[in-house]
Amino acid sequence: MIIFDKIKSLFTQNKIPAEQQTTYSEQVENNLMIRLELAQKTIALEKSLDRVRVCALKMNTTDELATVVETLLVELEGLNLGLLRVGIAILNKNLRTTKTWSSFLSDEKRRVKLSGEYSVDIHKVLANAFDKWAKGLDDVYFYTIEPDELKAYYAALNKVNFNLSSQNQTAEETAIKRQYYVGIYFKEGGLFAFSNKPYENYTIELLKRFTEVIGLTYARFNEIKVAENSAKKVTTLLTEIRDSINYAKRIQQTLLAQDDFLRDNLNELFVFFVPKDIVSGDFYWATKQNKKFYLAVCDSTGHGVPGAFMSLLNIGFLNEAINEKAIEKPNEVFDYVRLKLINTISKDDQKDGFDGILLCFDEENKSITYAAANNSPLLIRDGVISEIGRAHV
Repeated sequence: MIIFDKIKSLFTQNKIPAEQQTTYSEQVENNLMIRLELAQKTIALEKSLDRVRVCALKMNTTDELATVVETLLVELEGLNLGLLRVGIAILNKNLRTTKTWSSFLSDEKRRVKLSGEYSVDIHKVLANAFDKWAKGLDDVYFYTIEPDELKAYYAALNKVNFNLSSQNQTAEETAIKRQYYVGIYFKEGGLFAFSNKPYENYTIELLKRFTEVIGLTYARFNEIKVAENSAKKVTTLLTEIRDSINYAKRIQQTLLAQDDFLRDNLNELFVFFVPKDIVSGDFYWATKQNKKFYLAVCDSTGHGVPGAFMSLLNIGFLNEAINEKAIEKPNEVFDYVRLKLINTISKDDQKDGFDGILLCFDEENKSITYAAANNSPLLIRDGVISEIGRAHV
């Protein structure tokens, strides 16, 4: 390497004996190799953390948390830290439960991913780690697990159906010996790992870096969860409102003039009724009283739901005037409705009501009378359309 050639040249210029040159060169080379290896590990670590961060930033739904966790576990395994098992636990302080994702390599070198939710009190390793986290006194928890205790730990997980297949249990149990547990905490839980040897400081610091990323990831998860819950509430509310409006539409349609009734009393007709919203302030209504057929086509004050309420009120007053009060003349019917609206809702100079036309077809006299409010009826005769005028005849 060029750098070693330059160092040897410096030794020669300074007349350092050959034996010392060899010793110094070996020392420098060892130090450089150590630094190079550390730099390579640091670069690999940062690349791993970046991949996890990118995965976390792409998370748009809470369902994608498992994908981020899987990426993190894969990256940890790729750093060759000699960990037998590594995982993430989200802890619930009130319920004393943990939701866990973890992975390890089976005897066939096949990665097995586990997930489950259970009480931390199934084994003291979990209970102790949970209590340390709940108290918030330390950010790292170490525990040495002896073989018999480790078997009890796996047995406890098996009882809560932690997705441990019999093959994986055998692989674990046949190799059981003393293991070392470490838990590194963040706000909502912690990263945990098992190793068959005590942890070096470098490994702990590296795990801490990953724990920081987990904490940020879970914070984003919670933000998305809040947004999803809010969106769900809004969607539910909108659905309820829409369902209510659709039900109101059915009520309104039952009060409109029915096609069969119209065809029984009119020879030729068509209905063009296209509400802007689900319900409408526009309405057409008909009734028959004393051999007189009445047809009203009106536009109530307001649109949508407010207009629909007004249409129901107006239809009610028209029905009351003709069928209950036996008012026959269209202009008097409109006058009655107008007074009812004034006395009922038109307070403080509000102008609530409707524009429209009320036609009265008199079968006995073969005549048509009408009343118009801010509208004029149209007469079509011999293909000619003419506006009659607003005075009633």
